[in-house]
Amino acid sequence: MGRIVPRLRFDDVREVEETDSTNSRLLEEARAGAPEGVVLVADHQTAGRGRLGRRWEAPPGSALLVSVLLRPDVPLGRAHLVTMAAGLAASDACDAIAGVQPELKWPNDLVVDDAKLAGLLAESVVEGNALRALVVGMGLNLSAVPAEGATALAEHTTAAVDRRTLLDAWLERLDARLDALDEVLADYRPRCATLGRDVRVERPDGSAVVGRAADVTDAGHLVVDTGSDRVPVAVGDVVRRTIGAVVVDVGACAASFCREPRTRPADMPMMLRKTVAITTGKNNGRRGGGRSSDRSTGSG
Repeated sequence: MGRIVPRLRFDDVREVEETDSTNSRLLEEARAGAPEGVVLVADHQTAGRGRLGRRWEAPPGSALLVSVLLRPDVPLGRAHLVTMAAGLAASDACDAIAGVQPELKWPNDLVVDDAKLAGLLAESVVEGNALRALVVGMGLNLSAVPAEGATALAEHTTAAVDRRTLLDAWLERLDARLDALDEVLADYRPRCATLGRDVRVERPDGSAVVGRAADVTDAGHLVVDTGSDRVPVAVGDVVRRTIGAVVVDVGACAASFCREPRTRPADMPMMLRKTVAITTGKNNGRRGGGRSSDRSTGSG
């Protein structure tokens, strides 16, 4: 595909018809020392993955399936801001190109009228406690709706959306937001559709927090007001509730780890998956993204 957006950090944009996972391929590039700015776009992924290691599926050519390789100069504890920036940039790009501005679901989805349009997956390359690289993948439905509960841009606009044009718009806006990470949370909170909703957050240990989603902390944790306490949640599946019924799964934490999970900091941001320890030179159990078998959208 060559270079799409001039004068930005994304100066190496590649397009392939098929790959197993765009995130997996760029993680390999990151471990091999590739510089920031590599972008990989695929028509189809054969082993796409989403949050919590779920499989993602997308009909060939029906979605923008893309990953970007970044080397942000931020502490590991602020890496969630990059994922938030990517979500905001995607929402703004959809508004500019299709006239549709999705809302953001904590932690890593884009929705239109509560239907899932896109998902994000960030995976990191870490040395000690230092963030060396971050690969952010996105799957955004253009023309095909995978199943009930999802949507595509084609359902909300009368004009066809060109994938390359949308990619260009996203990269341009992501580039700008990466230079202004201190402003991301202030922009994210009012555009987060999860806030103000009654939710049930199901945590990995089997416990659940039920209440109203009240805030997103500076660390990227969702704060749930239970009525008697305000509980910050770093890791969990979020289910929005209506009276007497659970209606839709609206997001899940991506902070799972492929190596030495005992070393995971307790406050690790929910949108980051640490997959590589450079000091060991090994990567056991890689996972990948696209649209999940639960028929949501996402990428990796």
